Amino acid sequence: MEGEASRKILQVLTSIDGKLDKLDDLLNVLKMSQKASIEQTKAAMLGRSKLRRDVYKLCDGRHNVTEIAEALDKSISLVSQSIAALQEAGLVAEERRGKTRYYERVV
Repeated sequence: MEGEASRKILQVLTSIDGKLDKLDDLLNVLKMSQKASIEQTKAAMLGRSKLRRDVYKLCDGRHNVTEIAEALDKSISLVSQSIAALQEAGLVAEERRGKTRYYERVV
C-alpha cells in the first residue's frame, strides 16, 4: 500500500516538473487579477463617499473610533458604520489593545 502511494506521488511530481513554468505564469496572472480586484474595491468604496475617504485616511493604526469621530466632527455611530464597510471590503483591519480597537489600512 505504501509503495503504491509513493509511486503515485512520484508520477504526479514527474508530470508537474515540466509544467512549473506554466504554473508560475498562472500564479502571476492570479496575483495581477487579485491586485486589480483590490484596486477596484478600493476605488468603489472610497469613490462614493467623502466620509469613507476621510475615515480611511485616519485609519493608521493609532486611532480608535472615538478619536476618528472627533477628528472628523462626526458621530461615533456614523464613523463606526464607515469603518465596518471598509472592514467588510478588506481595506481596514482592527487591532485590539485591551478593550480598545485601533484601525489600520490594509491596502
